[in-house]
Amino acid sequence: MKSLWSYRPDCEIENVSFDEDYLVFSSGSSLYCLDADARKIIWKKRMTTTFYRDPFSDVSITALDAKGPMIAAGTNFMDGKIYLFTKTGKLLWEHQFATIASLGWRPEDVTAVGIGDNFVAVGTEFIGEHIYVYTFKRERMFHKRVNGTVRAIAANRCLAVGTDEKLYVFEPDGRERFSITAQVTDVKITETGILTSSGNRVYMFSSNGKELWHKSFDCEIKQLYCNGRIYAIAGKRVVVMSESGDILKDVELEGSPVGIGGSGILTLDGNTLKMYPLP
Repeated sequence: MKSLWSYRPDCEIENVSFDEDYLVFSSGSSLYCLDADARKIIWKKRMTTTFYRDPFSDVSITALDAKGPMIAAGTNFMDGKIYLFTKTGKLLWEHQFATIASLGWRPEDVTAVGIGDNFVAVGTEFIGEHIYVYTFKRERMFHKRVNGTVRAIAANRCLAVGTDEKLYVFEPDGRERFSITAQVTDVKITETGILTSSGNRVYMFSSNGKELWHKSFDCEIKQLYCNGRIYAIAGKRVVVMSESGDILKDVELEGSPVGIGGSGILTLDGNTLKMYPLP
């Protein structure tokens, strides 16, 4: 399969997320925004801790999500914040999550972020694991304690949260619709229901938690995407399925897939990003 474009930055890529016409990636404490058409960095931001004094300033960006005009970035315990930017680089707000420990307050690790139509969800951990949901104006909608590290968040007409122990589905007001024991690697909300991956399996659940079908593969499924069809990243392959679980295509990729969305499949080959069309 021929790539649509490639880009090699001057820094090591750690996390990446993208939408139709732009891409964001992190390297250490720095966040970069790439114009996908021009393949040029249009802005860069560096996160610095406001909690610890030097030399404790090694902030790491641990979570990213880009959707439409919004970008959410989360940082590790050296900072423990979520930052909400516009895709033009304007910082709308930041919020720090901290927990009282034996010697006082300590920031939490942000493990996942997810952008909805008018809200952003954040998974954190330190003493316990949590999910927080805020409007784009920084008004808290709800907060829930969850079991396990939050790995994936999908936001649409409901909120689906995947941890390394359970899958949770919440209503917009915070009521729990259902939960299922599973080591979730990714989760998406589709027209049919809740799509999730756990180990080497992909599951489709109805809106009330009934299993509709599952498929097993020969390796771990780490990423999912749905646009009427289902795309599952299996190692260096992308498997295309119908929403009823029928396998339509199985395509080998060059490089390691690091993202999939409406723009295509993003791989990292060495330190070079390559975008491939959806098969």
